[in-house]
Amino acid sequence: MLAASNTVKVFLAVLATQIAVCAGQGDVGSVKLSGPKKIPVGKCKTYKAVAKGTPRAADQVYRVNFEAYDEDVLVDDFLNLSMRRDGVGENGAFTETWEFEVCCDADGYVEGTGESTAELYVRASGFRVLSPTWVKSNVITVKCVPPGADGDPHFDTWAAQRYSYHGQCDLVLFQSDSFANGLGLDVHIRTEIERFYSMIAQVAIKIGEHVLEVQHDNFFIDGVLGDAAMLPTTFSGYNLSREVQDKSYRSSFTIDVGDKHYIKIRIYKHFMSVSLIGDPKELQDSRGMLGRYSDGALVARDGVTVIEDPNEFGAEWQVRDTEPKLFVVDRHPQFPDRCFLPDPSIATKRRLRTDPNLIQQAETACEDAIDVETCLFDVLATGDIGMADASSF
Repeated sequence: MLAASNTVKVFLAVLATQIAVCAGQGDVGSVKLSGPKKIPVGKCKTYKAVAKGTPRAADQVYRVNFEAYDEDVLVDDFLNLSMRRDGVGENGAFTETWEFEVCCDADGYVEGTGESTAELYVRASGFRVLSPTWVKSNVITVKCVPPGADGDPHFDTWAAQRYSYHGQCDLVLFQSDSFANGLGLDVHIRTEIERFYSMIAQVAIKIGEHVLEVQHDNFFIDGVLGDAAMLPTTFSGYNLSREVQDKSYRSSFTIDVGDKHYIKIRIYKHFMSVSLIGDPKELQDSRGMLGRYSDGALVARDGVTVIEDPNEFGAEWQVRDTEPKLFVVDRHPQFPDRCFLPDPSIATKRRLRTDPNLIQQAETACEDAIDVETCLFDVLATGDIGMADASSF
């Protein structure tokens, strides 16, 4: 009994010593998180957390523990990302940095969350044996962004870079010769100018020798008018399905190209969007309005020249007369006649609606949009609050 008592005393003495030594070893005062708000589907981005604090007074030694979380209403989700840093401060202070990657999986979810959006933050603490004090960083809303086009129209490249092009013509959204072991994939969009805005009016997809054309109220397969009763069906060996919501105001067409990868066309009234869900590596030769696959650069048809101006880039990827015409009916302009751009006298008047109630509704509706600025523009340009989620159902 005496030996056991002595053992407990020794243990408590050691524990007390550890607490005394470690309690002041790296007290964190602040944590700042920085990094991008958008992550391309199937890829990763780097984030940086910077912790500042006070080291132990005796020898300037500190220890910082970092952990990354997704903020939630009930319980925050640990992202299984953590790091410990040890060091020696100077002049009674230390700064420690942790860089880490956050990824979006092929399904379009932030890894570790099961959601397409995460409220990312980092917490940090100095090393303490009992009850460490955690200091929380700022929160960054991180969103997985699939490549595609939507709205007025706005384009999200393979690298989740967003730009807008308002011309009217037939455009190569993306094209891949290597898709499905050489079967080939072409996606064309037909844009249309309204008085104060523009939109995607039609979408055509060619896989192998078969073509699907979707309009806001009709669809065609190989030039033949389709009927809703024929869906779901197969299209070039892939499953093609249609979903209708809100009567006829919202609908979508989905081509399941395998391995949890989808091409999705969404329709809201007369507006259309196209997105590629997943990240099939066989599209690495992709070219067109979505930019270069490796980095999203807006490259010309030569695959090298980078074009900075969206109007010039759009003209570069107008469907040429040497390329297959995917739409059932031609519509002016057709190459070599060039894309129409908005009339400058009207374009300068692309004024947004200023109704305070609409602005307040738009700000609320666009809070979780992939790009808040372009979402607000679409709502205020059209006066239609439904534009806030026209590409997200």
